[in-house]
Amino acid sequence: MARRYTYSATLNWGGDTPTAEIEVEASYTVAWGSPESGRYGDPSNYDPGSGDLVEDIRLEKVEGKPRPWDMGYGFLSDDDFATDCIEKIEGSDRHLEAMIAEASEIAQGHADVARERQYEARIEMARLADANGESW
Repeated sequence: MARRYTYSATLNWGGDTPTAEIEVEASYTVAWGSPESGRYGDPSNYDPGSGDLVEDIRLEKVEGKPRPWDMGYGFLSDDDFATDCIEKIEGSDRHLEAMIAEASEIAQGHADVARERQYEARIEMARLADANGESW
């Protein structure tokens, strides 16, 4: 199961002069890309790689409250409003880049924590081995 990340943004409606600005919180997953490989050698082994991709965006909160949002004032269902918001996010490179950056930062932080735990576990094992007169 892919890890879900959270992204908060202000979405605008109404063109150059916004007629509405709405604070939303969305959750999403990321399909991490791959680097270019097979650059040298047989051309059939060449893989151009792929970029990171935001997937499965879900609208979680609008103006700080969970569903039902009732932002369509009876003219638009919550499902249609969510679809509009998701389309605004997906249609904006600025939003997608910010989502990837945020997910990368979180993923890197988890990797750093995992490395630190592994290091501390090795130190503890060495300390216990030394205390028991064993070689580690």
